Amino acid sequence: LVRRLRKAVSCDDAVFERRYMQPLRALARYVHLLPASAHSSFAGPGGLFRLCFEIAYFSAQAADERIYTPTADVETRHNLEPRYKYATFLAGLGEIPAALGAVAGGRGPGTLLRQLA
Repeated sequence: LVRRLRKAVSCDDAVFERRYMQPLRALARYVHLLPASAHSSFAGPGGLFRLCFEIAYFSAQAADERIYTPTADVETRHNLEPRYKYATFLAGLGEIPAALGAVAGGRGPGTLLRQLA
């Protein structure tokens, strides 16, 4: 899945490490081996991490070649596309653990995303 993410976001090694691998490692530390469910999909150890990673990957992939700023010129849109991919990746990565933290009386809104970013 890491190789597929790398291909989807197409950036150099340093940027990929900083923007994508560091948040993934932070998520792994945060959810560790928690399952995402008791008996269905992603039920095994690390299931929550896998679920979050897949959501983040498919979110970044879905952001590919979307036009978020239709009034902007082509060059501006081209320069903004990596930012949109990164934003959707982070949003997907942090959605479920953030909700779990809120339900469990966690650390407050936005805390997890600040840790992952």
